[in-house]
Amino acid sequence: MCRHHRTRGSLSSSKGAARIDSRCGRLRRGRIQYRPRCAYRGSAKIIAVDPVPSKREFAGKFGATDLVDPSAGDVVGQVLALTDGFGADYVIESVGSTDVVQQAWEMAGVDGTIVVLGVPDPSVRASLSVQGIALSQKILTGAFYGSARPQEDIPKYLEMYRSGVLKIDELITNTLFRSVLETRRYL
Repeated sequence: MCRHHRTRGSLSSSKGAARIDSRCGRLRRGRIQYRPRCAYRGSAKIIAVDPVPSKREFAGKFGATDLVDPSAGDVVGQVLALTDGFGADYVIESVGSTDVVQQAWEMAGVDGTIVVLGVPDPSVRASLSVQGIALSQKILTGAFYGSARPQEDIPKYLEMYRSGVLKIDELITNTLFRSVLETRRYL
């Protein structure tokens, strides 16, 4: 695990970084981009955590190097084992559950970054140890709509798509729009 050349405040990293993405099958705007971007930027491990087997399999097809089933036991322990006890440099949480945010915190290594994408009810509160925050030097941040910067991100995504790193065609399961147009023609 390489932890020395990290770029703070972003999802870029040096070679050898580990990423964890919870609920890997839930596709949200910009969310599926992380796995190809991780691989594109040279992450050694991309760990997907999801209780649904088909979603874990899907994550594997899209670049996850390791798949974790939380129902198989201690999910934090499984992730720490996959990272040789160091924890991940980046953990992306997208469920919006305080339990999963807590697990994401525990999965991140010292100086790791936890990105919370899940948006629960406004009354939901998480509880973290203030001493743990200070001593671990972890970064806990949120991202709304993927914190996209269209002028920078779209050209990168196009380059990744054209080079075969970003698999978009595989995400298309139905061409509803074409069917709607054909149906309207007969009305």
